[in-house]
Amino acid sequence: MKKENNFFNPDTIPERIQELNNDPSPLARELQETLAAYQKLEERFDRVMGIADRYQADLMKTNEELVKSRDEIRKVNEAISQVNNKLKILSSITRHDILNRVMVTSFYSENVRDCITDEDLKKQLDAVKISSEEIKNIIQFTGLYQDLGMEAPAWQNIRNILSSPSIQNMISDITINYMEDSLEIYADRMLEKVIYNLVENSKRHGENLSKISFSCHKEGDKLVLLYEDDGKGVPTGVKEKIFEKGFGKNTGLGLFLIREILSITGITIIENGEPGVGVRFEITIPEGKFRINSK
Repeated sequence: MKKENNFFNPDTIPERIQELNNDPSPLARELQETLAAYQKLEERFDRVMGIADRYQADLMKTNEELVKSRDEIRKVNEAISQVNNKLKILSSITRHDILNRVMVTSFYSENVRDCITDEDLKKQLDAVKISSEEIKNIIQFTGLYQDLGMEAPAWQNIRNILSSPSIQNMISDITINYMEDSLEIYADRMLEKVIYNLVENSKRHGENLSKISFSCHKEGDKLVLLYEDDGKGVPTGVKEKIFEKGFGKNTGLGLFLIREILSITGITIIENGEPGVGVRFEITIPEGKFRINSK
């Protein structure tokens, strides 16, 4: 059996150093220095291992706390999800009931109007009907706004959105110019509502509208998607106000909703077209939220 070499045994190093003190030879001094250096390394190693053990204990404790926190967060998220579902159901029922009553109000106001000859009463009933329509639009908007951000954003193709039946029915008499490249945007799943509202806005306010154009260009690491038409445009003094809730002749909610939908993934929108020439909406998409597939 091979005998074990205990020369560098940490327990016997002090003894070996003492033995070498009595030997004046250069080799003995060199061995003495080597043993002393080894002893210091051993002490440092022990200190490092002690620190490592403490760090490992702290890391294990931190990991346990993270696991516990993750479980608590999951439970809270589940509770929030359940509350949101209940609120969504309650809101849906409430909207349904309100709309039913609004329809009854609108129906009877029209019937009564047809049965009277007093012009003042007719004007009052016309006001009731208009208010009923406004209430209906607001209630329908709350349903849309409630769904905002409920689902995770997704990659959506602009060309495919333009091909949807709801938009095609609006643009049957309009020329659509679309860029050759296929653009996809990472946005809330209500992005189709954004395009729909832009087109519907052009149809409603464009007067002699005949053309809508989509184009895009890079600005640094961002992409700017341009929506333009040849309608009457937006007056200079209201270019920012048109995005405010309640602004406009109708519900004043369409462009407000557009900005809210886009903002979920950091997308911004402004209007900087020339009045009398047409609208020009600049939709700025941050890096990582767009991809272009060239044909």
